[in-house]
Amino acid sequence: MITGNWDVTIKYTDRVASERWSIQQKGNALTAKAAGERGELPVSGSIEGAFVRVTAKDGDKDYKIRATVDGDAMDGSITLGVGQQYLWHAKRAK
Repeated sequence: MITGNWDVTIKYTDRVASERWSIQQKGNALTAKAAGERGELPVSGSIEGAFVRVTAKDGDKDYKIRATVDGDAMDGSITLGVGQQYLWHAKRAK
């Protein structure tokens, strides 16, 4: 289960952004709130085994996150629109 609070780091080309995700898992379904510099965004998606696939929408911008869970850490990427892809990492908050 990945329900709980996670500290997320996104490594953009010119900066690093930090977010706090509050994730709820029910079966394979995931919902979350991502709180960061843009305010709070709703996130939804799924988990299958160790693979997380979620999306978020901010106005006309679509974000797709693909990550692999390994205990209290997740590593993957975030894709903005078409083709802009950046490193995405999450660590379970203490």
